[in-house]
Amino acid sequence: MKQVKKMFSVLSVFVVLLWTGIAFSAEPPIKMGLCLSLSGAAAPYGIHMRNGVEMAVEDINKAGGINGRMITIVAEDDAGNPAQASSVMIRLITQHNVDAILGGANSTLAFVCKDIAEKEKVPTITTSGSNPRLTTPENKFFFRLHQSDSMATDIASTFFVQKLGLKKIGIIHDTSDFGIGCKDYFVQGLKKNGVEPVTVQGFNVGDLDFTPQLLALRQAGAEGMGLFANLPEASFITRQARQLGLGDNFQIIMTGIAVPRFIELAPGDTEKVYGVGPFVATMLEPEAVEFVKRYRERYKMDPSHHSTNSYQAMVALKKAWTSVGTNKEAVAAELKKVKWDAFGQKDNHFLPTGQGSLMIYIFKVDNGVWRTNDVQVLGSK
Repeated sequence: MKQVKKMFSVLSVFVVLLWTGIAFSAEPPIKMGLCLSLSGAAAPYGIHMRNGVEMAVEDINKAGGINGRMITIVAEDDAGNPAQASSVMIRLITQHNVDAILGGANSTLAFVCKDIAEKEKVPTITTSGSNPRLTTPENKFFFRLHQSDSMATDIASTFFVQKLGLKKIGIIHDTSDFGIGCKDYFVQGLKKNGVEPVTVQGFNVGDLDFTPQLLALRQAGAEGMGLFANLPEASFITRQARQLGLGDNFQIIMTGIAVPRFIELAPGDTEKVYGVGPFVATMLEPEAVEFVKRYRERYKMDPSHHSTNSYQAMVALKKAWTSVGTNKEAVAAELKKVKWDAFGQKDNHFLPTGQGSLMIYIFKVDNGVWRTNDVQVLGSK
């Protein structure tokens, strides 16, 4: 009788394991680590990055996973703090033993991720950090699937001078890695097009009053400005520019901030602002339309390029894991070989530097929405 009860108990446990999708012979799941800003100033980027990973992992698992192995997500909040990002990266690697990491909601945080990824030899992708120095020929484990500031500002400066015909252009930038890098490359782009900036004005992250910088642009006779700042400052500067009388004829262009939150923070004042980026929710490619629909249903908001970049990062990792398994050095090497299609773009891939190839577009705020309508595509792979 005791043997019967024992056999029944073992059978019950076996049935429960099968019902939950776990079998005794099953391989352990693949662990995807996220070092993201889920709170703090960079949260508007980090949350969209997490959401993109979640959607991709759900799709991959529903399709059978990676050679039968499911993917699990281990997400931790760096709160936009570099010291905390460092701690999160170390925990993901040493305590959670993740197979790959997606992180770096801005350039400063991405540099933290890069240093640790290269030292600890863990494949890591940023889908938001844009400073050009993040991707170099020395990179072996760190990758970027987002536009580089050097490329984006070159597109922006050329658009301002050649398409809009502006000659008197000012610059306002924050003093972060992102802001300084964009300012320097935008100046180079203007000079390449035969234009010198009429004034360059910096400010500290967290500032609220930008009157001195905007008045300096007005006094210099600027017809437009390159604005290189994160949220919420970019929205506040745009609002204050309108309040100071720099109206619709004063052109503003930004890189990396063509996201819904920019408009939400300064409704009405962001009309006709230009942005440079790889994606907005009004794009008409069928895959993009379907992604936006699913994203809205799940998260009750529009996706940003952080979402689509992160989804693509998981597609690239899926291809690498499928080909070579989860050996970290093999995966890092394979990521520089794989190609994938996504959101109307064909044969996306990583360059030897770790920089991902993406189409880059000029967008414009029209009736409270980022649109591609009547805007020329200037970027390419």
